[in-house]
Amino acid sequence: STVSGNSAAVQGGGLYNYGTAILARTLISGNTAPTAPEIFSDGTTTADNFNLFGHSGASGVLGFTPGATDIVPNEIPTATLALTLASNGGPTQTHALVAASPAIDAVTDGSCPPPHDQRGVTRPQDGDGDTVADCDIGAFELEAPSSPRLIYGVQDTGASKSQVLTVEEDTLTVAALGALQAGRDISGLDLHPTTHTLYGSAGSKNSFAQKGFLFTVDKGTGALTPVGPTGFNSVEALSFRPTDGSLWGWAERKGLVTIDLSTGAATRVLKSSKGVEGLAWNNAGTLLYASVGRKLLVFNPASNRLTHIASNLPGPAEALEMRPDGLLAVGVDGSTAIQAYDPIRTQPVPAEAIPTGFNDVEGIAWPEAPPLP
Repeated sequence: STVSGNSAAVQGGGLYNYGTAILARTLISGNTAPTAPEIFSDGTTTADNFNLFGHSGASGVLGFTPGATDIVPNEIPTATLALTLASNGGPTQTHALVAASPAIDAVTDGSCPPPHDQRGVTRPQDGDGDTVADCDIGAFELEAPSSPRLIYGVQDTGASKSQVLTVEEDTLTVAALGALQAGRDISGLDLHPTTHTLYGSAGSKNSFAQKGFLFTVDKGTGALTPVGPTGFNSVEALSFRPTDGSLWGWAERKGLVTIDLSTGAATRVLKSSKGVEGLAWNNAGTLLYASVGRKLLVFNPASNRLTHIASNLPGPAEALEMRPDGLLAVGVDGSTAIQAYDPIRTQPVPAEAIPTGFNDVEGIAWPEAPPLP
C-alpha cells in the first residue's frame, strides 16, 4: 500500500493505529500532523518487512520502531514519489514512484506479494535498470525502463577502415559505435534472431591475417572478437535465417555458404562467381535475397536456384537487410541514407529511407520484430 498526502490535526497524519497493525512493503510518506506525521501507534504495530517511512531522515512515526529492512529516506518526499494522485493506468489513481526513488527494487528478499500493483502491472519489474528485478515498496511498481531498439551498420571509410554505427529504430538517431577500426575491412553484419549476438565478417583487405574471418561484435563498444576463419578469402555479406538461426554468407566470387557459429568454418551451398554484396532472408525464412549492383536476386532453398528478379535497386547496393515490415533496407554506395525497397512489388520506397550521414554502409543488422503482447 501507499499512503501519502493525508493530514491529522494532532497526530498520525498517515495512519493512527489503536489496535493491531502489520505493515509489509508499505510506503507511508508525505503526510502531515503536529506529532508523528506518518504513523502514530497506540496499539501494536509490527514492521521490519521492507516498508518505507517518512522523509528527510525522519521516520515520522511514534509508538514503534522501524526495523532493519525498513527504509527511512534522507530525501525530501518528492524524491520518493509524486505527491499528487494521478491516472497512471489501471482503474484508480495512484502515487507514482519517481526516478531514483529509494522505494524502487527495494524488496530484496525475493518475496513479491501481491503479484500485481494497484494498476495491474506485474511484479517484479527491473525499475532501476540494474538487470535484477525486485519488487518496489508500496502500491506502485515502476516499470522497467525500455531500451531503444538499435539497428546496427558498418561503414567502409576507405583503406579497409570500418566504423560500426547504430540507428535508434524509433527516433532514427544515428551514432558511431566505438572507434574507427583501421585494417579490419568488415563487410558483412547481422544479428542472431534469438541470442541477439551481433556477428561480422571480414573482406579480403583485412590487415590482421584475418581475411574472411567471422567475428562477434560487441554491441556496446563495437569491438571485434574473432570466431575463426571461414576458409574463404572474403565473406561479403551475412544473413541469419530466422526459422532456424543458421548463418548464411556470400564468399566473394565463390558463392553462397553456411557458417558454423562455433568455429567460423563455412560450407558452400551454391557455387557462383556473381559479385554479390548484400544478403537478406525474408521474415518467413523461405527466400534469400541477394544484391549485385542494382540487381536484385532471390535464392530459393527448395530448388537451390538463384534467380534475377529486378534491376532497379535504389543504387549500387553494398548491403541488404530485411526490415520487420517486409521492406528491404539497402545500403547504397554514395548515398547518405539507408534506402528502402519493396521486394514484392520490386520497386524503391523513397519515403522509408533513413538518413545516416554515412555514405558507404556495407552491412546492416536490423533486430527481429518484437513479439506481439
